[in-house]
Amino acid sequence: MRKITADFIYPISSKPIKNGVIVIDDNRNILDVLSSTEELQDIEKHEGIICPGFVNTHCHLELSHMKGVVTEDKGLVEFIKELMSQRESEPDFVQQCIANAETEMIANGIVAVGDISNGSDTFAQKAKGNLYYHTFIELYGFMGEQADESFEKGLALSLKLKEKSLKFSLVPHSPYSASRPLWEKIVEWNADNNGIISFHNQETEDENRLFLEGKGSLIGLMQWFGLDTSFWKPTGKTSLNSIKDTLPKGVKTLLVHNTMTTAEELLSLNLKLSSLYWCLCPNANWYIERKLPDINIFLETDSKITLGTDSFSSNWGLSILSEMQRIKEYYPKVSTEKLLQWGTLNGAELLGIESKFGSIEKGKSPGLNLISDVKNGEITEKSTQTKIV
Repeated sequence: MRKITADFIYPISSKPIKNGVIVIDDNRNILDVLSSTEELQDIEKHEGIICPGFVNTHCHLELSHMKGVVTEDKGLVEFIKELMSQRESEPDFVQQCIANAETEMIANGIVAVGDISNGSDTFAQKAKGNLYYHTFIELYGFMGEQADESFEKGLALSLKLKEKSLKFSLVPHSPYSASRPLWEKIVEWNADNNGIISFHNQETEDENRLFLEGKGSLIGLMQWFGLDTSFWKPTGKTSLNSIKDTLPKGVKTLLVHNTMTTAEELLSLNLKLSSLYWCLCPNANWYIERKLPDINIFLETDSKITLGTDSFSSNWGLSILSEMQRIKEYYPKVSTEKLLQWGTLNGAELLGIESKFGSIEKGKSPGLNLISDVKNGEITEKSTQTKIV
């Protein structure tokens, strides 16, 4: 048994405890959370904040071999072109990079990951059980006639995950890269299988322009992929407003990036869906376009936020604390209590693992992270983080 204390304990499910104590057993299960160190002996004392292990709700582990390969600040379309042109690599190198990326996430206190997969490259590593994974099998199909083929490919990949007893969902990449027939197949599958829908949302201004006017750089991207873009019919609405009526109320739904999402869209969808989450990946947004979402409107609309790292192709590291620090840099009024909730319990609830992860409570084993170099119990740009258990 161990008794661990710090300047502040952030249980997440309750208010921070100054000089609180966490009691854990030899299997890292939490036995108790105490508000005082009085009359206790053999206490491990730490300076800083102790919080639960982090939940990374958006990652592309299969792109781990592309660290430093794609040029920064070129915009989303050029980013995609460069990524696709240089994605192929030696299988052994890809596997080693996947293992190294997982090791980095573990070192950075991440305990669970919502991970995008277009193929099976990451499945063997996930099956080792070093982290909890929910795999989002990502499907593409710009044109309606591609829907059946793309969906069947996703089902085939899902069988490989089933064999390894790994959790998964079938998801669209984005509103513009999945045709309406494919989109509807995916939504129906998740409704029937208690799945989680996740997709890239309004990552760039031209995504909305594509739906509003049928113009912009994404039309050029479709042509770059060799598609006949004459099939595309603009809706006269933003991309999110164009697909929001297809999203079922009873299915957990995660929208990722949300750089161009408006307060009106947030309010409208928050009212429509009961299990809606908004994932922010600020470092990836900064890497690709030097832009961030307007985080104030997410706060003002009481939106449920999670955090993601995206991939090494679009980030300098895989650290949830680093994502929090990016937010703190540009939105300093966001409290540490909120940031930690976004990076822990909200993600655990999305993935359906809150009985074990996401908060420091008796009976859970969420892992414990120590964040040092804090100021009055608040994360700063200079804070560092280590994993305790």
